[in-house]
Amino acid sequence: MRILILCDHQWRDLAPHTKVQVEIERISQHEVVICDIHLFAQVVEIYKPHLVLINHLHDPARNKIVDSVRRRGGLCAVLPSEGRSNTDEQVEWAAKKFDTRLCDLYLSWSQEFANHLTVPYTVTGCPRFDFYQTHPDRDELASLYGLSFDRPIVTV
Repeated sequence: MRILILCDHQWRDLAPHTKVQVEIERISQHEVVICDIHLFAQVVEIYKPHLVLINHLHDPARNKIVDSVRRRGGLCAVLPSEGRSNTDEQVEWAAKKFDTRLCDLYLSWSQEFANHLTVPYTVTGCPRFDFYQTHPDRDELASLYGLSFDRPIVTV
């Protein structure tokens, strides 16, 4: 399978997209290419991807390219990379105000957001920041913050 990951902003997106590329190639035989979003049309014509991973479907020009991929039998997955919606209006826009016919799978950062989607989805968490640090395990966190599992732990 040929997978095309579109990179909308190199400083924000390239490192996490590269992490996704490395992981996909590590666990599968799929070929993954990362492409600058401005070269989307040209790379689609040359590479002929089976799957396009894009940050959103709110741009009519890019949607035409996604549509051409889907008409050839390809798929489109959305992996948001531009931050989270902060108001009800933004959630409504991000979750529903795009051509939902083009989206085969939405990779949602949270179940709360996913509840607003009208397309197939899976909740991934927020993979955008995962590569910045290693995550301590339960006992390390307890030691670090002086917590005892004998008592209730409340986070705010």
